[in-house]
Amino acid sequence: MAERPSPTERMNYNHAIKVIRIAKGIQQKDLAEIRGVTPQAISQMERSVSSVDADAAKEWAKQLEVPMPSLTILAMEAEERGEWTLSKTQVFDLLDEIGAPEYEYVDA
Repeated sequence: MAERPSPTERMNYNHAIKVIRIAKGIQQKDLAEIRGVTPQAISQMERSVSSVDADAAKEWAKQLEVPMPSLTILAMEAEERGEWTLSKTQVFDLLDEIGAPEYEYVDA
């Protein structure tokens, strides 16, 4: 039987950072400037070509002006399926808490 990954191994900080960036209306090029990297590096991070670990996530949280607990909650995923463990309402509540601009949820 395969070992179950630890909670931190199941975290997807890359996805959480992308969600926060979009929710705050920050363009990839602007985030790249804040981080001192190229827009291509941001794109690669968001596509999980490069990964963000818990230590690096602290710096991302600071630069995105987001409490680390909020970033961590958004990074949590359900076991092996990779699905959100939070309801849509909880995600939008977190985005409100971090100061995302007004948005409208459209169910596709």
